[in-house]
Amino acid sequence: MRSRYSGQTGADPWSYAISALQWALDNGIDVTNNGFGSSTNPGSLVQAAYANANAAGVLNVAAAGNTGSFSGTGNTMGWPASFSSVLAVTATNSSDVRPCFSSHGPESELAAPGVPIYSTYLGGYGTLSGTSMASSHVAGAAALVIAAGAQDPDNVRQILTDTVLDLGATGPDDLYGFGLVDAAAAVTGNITVTPMNKIKAVYKRTPLKCNDCLNTNKCRCDYLSGLSWIEDSNEQREDIMASQAWRNNVNKWEARWQT
Repeated sequence: MRSRYSGQTGADPWSYAISALQWALDNGIDVTNNGFGSSTNPGSLVQAAYANANAAGVLNVAAAGNTGSFSGTGNTMGWPASFSSVLAVTATNSSDVRPCFSSHGPESELAAPGVPIYSTYLGGYGTLSGTSMASSHVAGAAALVIAAGAQDPDNVRQILTDTVLDLGATGPDDLYGFGLVDAAAAVTGNITVTPMNKIKAVYKRTPLKCNDCLNTNKCRCDYLSGLSWIEDSNEQREDIMASQAWRNNVNKWEARWQT
């Protein structure tokens, strides 16, 4: 069953969210996708509403927010994503890298594609970017896990976090949480390791700017921090740091799933 409570602007009072959570409970909803948020804590009543829904068997998934910093330091996580009863989702781009807008903080739990995503829009369809796009992917993956037999929100969260592709620093981190969600692995329990030739970082002369932060001199996103674009149009090189990080992740997952 699919339902929506937010209006066209998404700037609705928190009382609407509380009512929607109660409706979800009354109608046997297993997963909610909260693609909205606030930079300020809405208070104990809203926190209790999400906690009660979670305790009653509803998995609440929420967008982390779109107020991230170039450096990826500090806590910019919004609410309701910051509540412990809510699964917080950050965004990645097509290179499995955090876009600079994606919020970050210790509450980060999973990452998912959020740049750019073809989605429903007022009057039809459109291409959008944001952690709201990312949270939709995780909510869908959670629904698949439930359909495969998972029984409660904690179990679903455990399965989703156990079957990720680790991004960024090894293990959980503030930018990607446990890592990139993998719906197929979560349902089947099998990790598919991405081929090295697909995930190696290669820098070329054009377009001379990062598509995420649009910095024309040097990209300030976490993945490219401290690295310059190569000026020779005929030259390309593999970024050793990035490829080694990926090799570490590949080796870790292979070791884990062979034991």
